[in-house]
Amino acid sequence: MDLEKLVADARAQLIWGEPRERILQNLRNNGIGEKQAAALVTNLEEEKFRPVHSAVQSAVQSAGINHLVMGLGLIGAGLVTISIWPVSSSWDLNHFLGVVFAFAMIDFLFIGAWKIHRGVKLLGAPQAARRDWQELGD
Repeated sequence: MDLEKLVADARAQLIWGEPRERILQNLRNNGIGEKQAAALVTNLEEEKFRPVHSAVQSAVQSAGINHLVMGLGLIGAGLVTISIWPVSSSWDLNHFLGVVFAFAMIDFLFIGAWKIHRGVKLLGAPQAARRDWQELGD
């Protein structure tokens, strides 16, 4: 079997959480020596836990800042909604407007809090977000 294919298979097994012994056994069954297989698996394990590349790390941090700013804006919109609500009820507007303000306020506050949480998480631990690269735009 081709060495590149064996390395790719071993990397995939490691990513999917296969036990180290099973990966070593697979490599040995395909003609890789004991020491070479152990060195290869050790190298793959180190590769798995290497720090995120600086360009990716800055992209993750940028996404964190975007989430944080969006969350703060939504919290602000929720607070504005709270401040408008008493004024609108004193104008004697219909009940529907009060319900709309209530749902808008709740949505803004909860979604804003979630965005702030996500932004702080991305800023605080960009390496933890490696699996979330596809979700950076969410």
